[in-house]
Amino acid sequence: MNKTKLLPRTPLFLAVLATIVLLRLFTLPTPDLIDSTEGRYASVAKLMLDRDDWVTPWINFKGDVKPYLGKPPLHFWLMDTAYLLLGQNNFAARIPGVVSAVGIGMSIWLLCASLLSTEAAFIAAIVLASSCGFFFLSGAVVLDVTLTLGITIACASFLLADRSRRAGYLFFAGLGLGVLVKGPLACVLAGFTIAPWALIQKIQTKQWPEQLKKLPWITGFLLFVAIVAPWYIWAELRNPGFLEYFLWNENFGRYMKSDYGDEYGTGHRQVFGTGWAFMVPALFPWSLIVLGLLICARKATSLPTLIRGISSDSLLLYSLTWTVSCPVLLMAAKQYTATYITSSLPGFAVLTAVLWTRQSEKRWLREQTVSNALRATTALLGLILLIGAIVSFQYGSGAVASSAAVALGVLTLISVGSAGRFTDVASSVARLGSLTCVVFTFVVLCYGNHISLQRSTRKALQQARNLVPTGVPLKVGFPFYFPFSATFYGPLMQGGAISVSPVADTDIQNPNVDLLIVRQRNLDRLQAIAPGKELLGEVGQWKIFKAK
Repeated sequence: MNKTKLLPRTPLFLAVLATIVLLRLFTLPTPDLIDSTEGRYASVAKLMLDRDDWVTPWINFKGDVKPYLGKPPLHFWLMDTAYLLLGQNNFAARIPGVVSAVGIGMSIWLLCASLLSTEAAFIAAIVLASSCGFFFLSGAVVLDVTLTLGITIACASFLLADRSRRAGYLFFAGLGLGVLVKGPLACVLAGFTIAPWALIQKIQTKQWPEQLKKLPWITGFLLFVAIVAPWYIWAELRNPGFLEYFLWNENFGRYMKSDYGDEYGTGHRQVFGTGWAFMVPALFPWSLIVLGLLICARKATSLPTLIRGISSDSLLLYSLTWTVSCPVLLMAAKQYTATYITSSLPGFAVLTAVLWTRQSEKRWLREQTVSNALRATTALLGLILLIGAIVSFQYGSGAVASSAAVALGVLTLISVGSAGRFTDVASSVARLGSLTCVVFTFVVLCYGNHISLQRSTRKALQQARNLVPTGVPLKVGFPFYFPFSATFYGPLMQGGAISVSPVADTDIQNPNVDLLIVRQRNLDRLQAIAPGKELLGEVGQWKIFKAK
């Protein structure tokens, strides 16, 4: 394929990617930090900064401030840097995810541009950026996107290690960064991509891939140790027992038993194989398109022929093992959340770029089939947008955002009927990617207020603050459930900081606080223990009571 003739399309692709990034930046302040994950990590980073401790993460767990030994500090360092530059707010807490996402996109772009073409590289980047899970998680306070940055650098650099010694060092550096975000899991996930691919290559060619031979194993490993060891050693010296708890409980215990000794809450137990189910919505809408096209391709060829074609195509096989690495690993896990499949998403983006390239070369599907898949997905997005706009009214979202969403949905549906709209697949992917992210943006705007009222505490704390004169000290207690977001927002309230604490059942009658904030679901328990508490206000799921 001639790469130079694709250069005139570069401005279009760059404009689409820039638009997606700007849309995600625009939505970062909305909604408020969600409990429990976002509130927990935002509070951990805030405590590190408040204590001026850049070695040990700290957590306010049920009112007890103690070292947080469940995660390494790299993502918290990024958050604290953002706090220093931008202040302690939603935007700053979430910006490290966007920065990491941009780094991931650049990594897969460079990989695909080196091994495929410039156009394929842009397709991979657009597919990744506009995938549902990646778009939303890149603007969330989670560690998985930063972990994925390290894994992506490692997996992409590994494939280029036979071409450049620098890529070999980047492989070990990427693993080191990943281990500073979530521990040895980064090496395991990279291994689940590389090991089966290398083994199949060995079986087919009777020799190990050149990438393994060209890696600078000794000096690269020393680079890895230089990145990882200083903090791990320092953390153990500061907190004796850290290595035993973190390396065993957090990295191996969750794969051995459901109750693995989590010191910081209750894990999320999943049904066997749930990781595979998580992949479809996380990669929407592209998962539906690729699955549909693969079904069409399967009808055109036999299964043995398809398997031989995949195994004989080195890059196609590598992107496939990368895509399935997370769900395969999670089949052995007892506890995890949907965010754990994030590091497989870049592999899927590379997979789509490879499939597009092979389609361009071999024409194993009719162009009209691909065009129909893109047209149908556009119609589905328009329908989702319309339904979301209508439903958002009942949750108190802004009429302007909902009206704009309805108008966009109508225009989208009209555009589907335009003749020739999807004749060029690459340009159609760019248009569909930008449209998808516009839809996701309106989803954030339409549902943000509802999520803030139901899954966060900022609005409830601000109303509690408004009940007391400005500057007067205020203590707020949370019976039955102590949200992490309150530990972040409480000290930042307009009108004066709020001291927040949990309230035990035995103290509800006469608590050492000024106000009680209770979740709707716990009202019956409150009435049973302390009937007659005066209701002062309510915000979303939260009810504010006079404590005494």
